[in-house]
Amino acid sequence: MPGKEGTQFLRIHVQEPGSSCLMRVQLSVSVVDHNGVTGSNDVLGKSGPLVACWLLYKWNRREQRERRIQKSVFRAITCLLRMAGGAERCMGLFNWFRRRKARATLLEQERGGESAVSEVADTKGDGSSSSAHERGMTYLKRGEYTQAIAEFSEAIALDPEAPNAYVGRALAYRSLGDEVAAVRDEEAARKLGGPEQSGWDRLVNRANRRWRSDLRDPAWRRSDPLSRNAVLLRHWSWQIFNGGLPQWVANGYGEWADDLACAAEEVGTNSAREMAAIVRDVARVLNKWPTAREAMFRIVTTQAEATDQETEIFEALSQCEERYHRVANPFEADLEAWLERRAGSAR
Repeated sequence: MPGKEGTQFLRIHVQEPGSSCLMRVQLSVSVVDHNGVTGSNDVLGKSGPLVACWLLYKWNRREQRERRIQKSVFRAITCLLRMAGGAERCMGLFNWFRRRKARATLLEQERGGESAVSEVADTKGDGSSSSAHERGMTYLKRGEYTQAIAEFSEAIALDPEAPNAYVGRALAYRSLGDEVAAVRDEEAARKLGGPEQSGWDRLVNRANRRWRSDLRDPAWRRSDPLSRNAVLLRHWSWQIFNGGLPQWVANGYGEWADDLACAAEEVGTNSAREMAAIVRDVARVLNKWPTAREAMFRIVTTQAEATDQETEIFEALSQCEERYHRVANPFEADLEAWLERRAGSAR
């Protein structure tokens, strides 16, 4: 496009397919006729390689996802500099940048390996099952399965009731082709309650093994109220998730509604207070209709037509369940964080 004082502007438009990202590179050169460059080519002849350096510096800082655009700009700049002379210097610069990028990538990989080793070393002196499990996971992710098995075995020796270590060791055994050992560890993890993804899972699994889920046991209430509250709240959420609030009532958990409300309130957040209010409203429904459990059991387990009273109970519980779903997600997040803090301080 002709510009002022006989100058031409060469514009390069590069657009990645399917992307709205448009890269514009504008360089000025002397007017070119059919016989070549008629004027001075100082703009690109002398400073062209520097311009190329600047452009490549900018593009080398971009993310991996933009490398397709980088190749297009590379070809465009090459053609541009060849027009103005200095093509040999241009290609020398490009080769230098390529070698520099390759060296940087290699250094990055080496540093990544060193940091992974340092992560393992950082937890070596801890002596706890969780730190041994973390080291095992680090080795597992790096494909060092023999070392992973050693670390998971140490975690199991320190805490035989930790199912996650069995799961990790099973993965390492299977990666080494030892299917028999992998199945043995998977069965051991299953007997311990399966993988534990949070402090809530850990409390519930261990409470179920120790107290057999006997919520009527007074010794459990006295000696380990935290795990009992965790189990009460887990039954509340699981029963509603699987079959709704009528199923929770039909299975007889309404007997501990007052304990459940106190357990929710103890978390101390707004969502916890709202959840406790919902539980107390459910308790009022159960107190109003003493036969609510039998009525809900009949609705859940049979195809018989509901009576007027059963319908009324069901509708009252459904209103409470609607409120539960509005607050369930923030409450469970608050509960898990609270249980992690409490369990950590108890250790």
